[in-house]
Amino acid sequence: MILYQVNVNVKSDYKEEWRTWMCEHHIPEVMKTDCFLNVRMLESMEQSTDGEFVIQYVCKDYATLLYYRQEFSPGLQAQHNAKFADIATSFRKEFSIVLDI
Repeated sequence: MILYQVNVNVKSDYKEEWRTWMCEHHIPEVMKTDCFLNVRMLESMEQSTDGEFVIQYVCKDYATLLYYRQEFSPGLQAQHNAKFADIATSFRKEFSIVLDI
């Protein structure tokens, strides 16, 4: 199993708008690709001026993740950047799940 993690910092004035758009539009569109088994979105509890979020997508194998990144990710990221380019910054990491109880 592979965990695809997206870490995002969002300017505080746009945190609610960004969170709503992600939950109602972007994440459902990602899940419609059928590349991921599940997703979770986390928000930092630390006091910060900006919003700090982590979105974790789980897929069955690395080949599926590569397929997602080639076929779907560019378009979905372009939609996000068109709306939030100056508001949100992100970076991505990939992990192999060693233990999941």
